[in-house]
Amino acid sequence: MAASRATAIDARRRFGGAMEVYLESCYATRSVVRVSELALMVGLSRQRFVETMTRSFGKPPAELLRDRQLEYAIGLLKGTPLPMSDVAACSGFGDRSTLYRAFMRKYGMSPSRFRHLDNMQRSEERKAR
Repeated sequence: MAASRATAIDARRRFGGAMEVYLESCYATRSVVRVSELALMVGLSRQRFVETMTRSFGKPPAELLRDRQLEYAIGLLKGTPLPMSDVAACSGFGDRSTLYRAFMRKYGMSPSRFRHLDNMQRSEERKAR
């Protein structure tokens, strides 16, 4: 049992670090994020990579990557005036419709609505000071 837990921790470190490096590369080059490319980067077949990641993290890699991309997109929505097409490209979604679908699925609102609500909240906070 202890060996199995140590193996899972090692996998989380190895794959978690690789995932961050891969995502940073995608963000920098505005490349679409793909599980198959990350699997290739760590030297595993896509199927083996999905099995190992799912076992180690409790979620499939596509979901893990999508969650990180959405976190990055939220940072862009909050911290920049970038148009939605640029937010999508910079966060590895490729296009606005892919970002929109992922955002709606996760948060139940569009990225534009999120930005609008965030701007309103910040405006209210400034007024309250």
